Amino acid sequence: MFQTLGYYICMPFAALVRFFYTLTNSYGLAIILFTIVIKLIMLPFQPYEEISHVFSLGDAGLIISKAGIGGSSVPSKTWSIMAANRPVLASFDKESQLGSLIAEAQCGLVAQANDSEAFKEAVRKLYQNRDNASAMGERGREYLAKNLDKETCVNAYVNVLRQVTENG
Repeated sequence: MFQTLGYYICMPFAALVRFFYTLTNSYGLAIILFTIVIKLIMLPFQPYEEISHVFSLGDAGLIISKAGIGGSSVPSKTWSIMAANRPVLASFDKESQLGSLIAEAQCGLVAQANDSEAFKEAVRKLYQNRDNASAMGERGREYLAKNLDKETCVNAYVNVLRQVTENG
């Protein structure tokens, strides 16, 4: 019985490691990606109040999109990753608002969407230079505190409303 149970538990995990190996051609990176995914799968749904803790569990926050999709968007989890003091690792259109934000805040790395080689290199950079990755996370949080605090956002919103009503 335990042999059968072990088979049904281990085989999907082995398939997932093989998938990541074929994607990265590196067992080290495959194990890192496998660990990240398993953390996400094994962690049950968390209440909204605990989301910041969830994003702080990993060494980096992943944002992945197909090419051509993210031109003028910034996925909402970006803010949660930055607030959690973690670097952003994105496979996203480089010439997008997200790409510009990450470059301006110096809070992570962006590999062009659908470019698996560039994404693997970005993962390696974060893995091989953990101090720099930690500094990226800190810069992301500092960027939020400086540019997106409540007062700054409310003032920007009020200014837009003023411009609209004045130019009516």
